[in-house]
Amino acid sequence: MRRRLQPVLENALALFVPFVAYLAAEVVHASGVIAVVVAGLYLSRTSTASRSATRLQGWST
Repeated sequence: MRRRLQPVLENALALFVPFVAYLAAEVVHASGVIAVVVAGLYLSRTSTASRSATRLQGWST
């Protein structure tokens, strides 16, 4: 069961984190667009191997 939930959790976080970054930046009156770009760069840098495994697992089911 854990193997099935991990891709769902990773994809949910990949969608949720940029929204949180945008809202946090807006609260402190910073650029929301820059915050989303930085969050995207961070996510792409830290989870390259696990994302490809998630994509491959999705195709196999």
